[in-house]
Amino acid sequence: PMATAAGVVSPAEGESKLEAHGGATVGGGSARVASMRADFLYADFAKNRPFVNNVLLATLKNLAADLVAQCAVERKPLRRVDWRRNFVFCLFGAIYLGMFQYWYQINVFKRVFPDMERFTKQPLRAKLTDAKGLRALLAQVVMDLSMVASVYWPVFYVFKAGVGRSS
Repeated sequence: PMATAAGVVSPAEGESKLEAHGGATVGGGSARVASMRADFLYADFAKNRPFVNNVLLATLKNLAADLVAQCAVERKPLRRVDWRRNFVFCLFGAIYLGMFQYWYQINVFKRVFPDMERFTKQPLRAKLTDAKGLRALLAQVVMDLSMVASVYWPVFYVFKAGVGRSS
């Protein structure tokens, strides 16, 4: 059995659902069904644990971004990667981008902009004619840019100073 957003289904049910949506199956346990299982499991995880999901994604994104910076931009071979620097950027991703921004953009924005969810669920055409929603969206952008200037950059440079000590 596999867990999906709709509940637990058997592999055969998963295959029939996949075929109903245009997917092909191969030999009663296809790689496509396995892929579908992974997608459903991740979707369930992200839906049921959005905070943890956000922290993990932000951490992994920063890990990958610093590896790209070191290996592609600075042209370091993998054996010369500064793993302490990479760890500091992972911490920044986890703490600021994963934890703080989630709290701020989900909890604080919901309080300050109570119609935010209603606006985001509208189709694009409705959004474009929703003057109140568009004003709130503009206010969110201004609030977020103010946060970037007053919180993000100082926190980023504190973490960057930690990198400078490690090199």
